[in-house]
Amino acid sequence: YSLILLKPRRKQPVDAKWSQGPRVPLDVILDGIEDDGCNLGFRPGITSKTKDGKFIHVIDVDVRDDELADEAFAKLEELFGRKFLKACGRVISGSGGKSRHFHFVMDRPMRAKTIAHSRDKFKCEKTGKMRWRWEIEVFGEGKQIVLPPSIHPDTGAEYEWLQVPTTLPTLESEQLDEILDDLTREAADFSEEDL
Repeated sequence: YSLILLKPRRKQPVDAKWSQGPRVPLDVILDGIEDDGCNLGFRPGITSKTKDGKFIHVIDVDVRDDELADEAFAKLEELFGRKFLKACGRVISGSGGKSRHFHFVMDRPMRAKTIAHSRDKFKCEKTGKMRWRWEIEVFGEGKQIVLPPSIHPDTGAEYEWLQVPTTLPTLESEQLDEILDDLTREAADFSEEDL
């Protein structure tokens, strides 16, 4: 994991150039957590390269409407399969809802991609923006992910490991390409039927 420090009780990196710099030494990370109360995050993709030449990524399941959690997780399982998901390192978000992170490795680094989302949106009270009720993304290059035991900025609750990663499962880039192709065809079929 290419670890980075996040501002205390925030998701924002301490270093404004977090996405461009070299890996942060572990002693700097530990000092930031212990002395300054910083949250902890990591940079997926090219800087999080494993000893066997694979790259750590995360599937982010962001459930903003708990009533639709079953729908979101049914779609997640349809896309990636139960066996693969159970093998992932899994994190419970500190948001207090059903949101989860699934850690895995890929054979090549990739940029973040939205994979699926709910049918409709709602207006977020905090930001005033329209948001999907649930959304599934693969986090890669250009993203940073909060790690336990960070504190969520809105709820004050800790991020927690549901399953600590020991050996992460591999998703080959070709498998993800197939998932994306299937979703594109599915969307095109829906559009044609909808007309």
